[in-house]
Amino acid sequence: MAEFAVVKAESVDVKEEYVEEEDPLMITSSSEIGESREADNPAFPDIASKKTKYQCDECEFTAARAANLKQHKEAKHEGVKYPCDRCKYAATHPGALKKHKEAKHEGIRYPCDQCEYAATTATNLTAHKKSRHEGIRYPCDQCEYAATTASHLKKHKEYKHEGIRYPCDQCEFVSTTGTNLTTHKKFRHEGIRYPCDQCEYTATTVSSFKRHRKLKHTSIRYPC
Repeated sequence: MAEFAVVKAESVDVKEEYVEEEDPLMITSSSEIGESREADNPAFPDIASKKTKYQCDECEFTAARAANLKQHKEAKHEGVKYPCDRCKYAATHPGALKKHKEAKHEGIRYPCDQCEYAATTATNLTAHKKSRHEGIRYPCDQCEYAATTASHLKKHKEYKHEGIRYPCDQCEFVSTTGTNLTTHKKFRHEGIRYPCDQCEYTATTVSSFKRHRKLKHTSIRYPC
């Protein structure tokens, strides 16, 4: 079991780095709900050999646990949401709501012990260390592409080799990922913006906002 140092954001001088969060609506196999992490853990030697699968009766999703199937159906097909009681955010499962509250309202961070990066979740810290400090890559078996995370590899294969697209149900826009579709809907159809509190700039995405803040209001610069 990996150990992480958990700190309040105001108690440590850290550099934040954008790490894409897992989108529960993008999950299409049980490996992305947690089994893959257990499969890499020596404490779970038989996880890969389990044959029991739970098939969703509304799509092609297959889970290794009944609880994961229930979570998938609630998020994907039943529209169940778990609203935050401190802002307008609504999660698709309790775990995401807990992480949201810790990161956004409690200032909890997981600092890297090898650089100045601090993650908002232990999962993101693990992904950061594997990518930045251990050089772990996930090569595509159909081309020369190598991803820094398993989820990025999955999205690459869906887009490049399987032709999967995510059409907007309110206009003709078609996205290559579920995350981009969500961003499109928030920007185009819900009018959501992210205003800077230090100037008049207003971003259309969280990542654009963070990039602006680092570029314009700190000494961090991004090479061309």
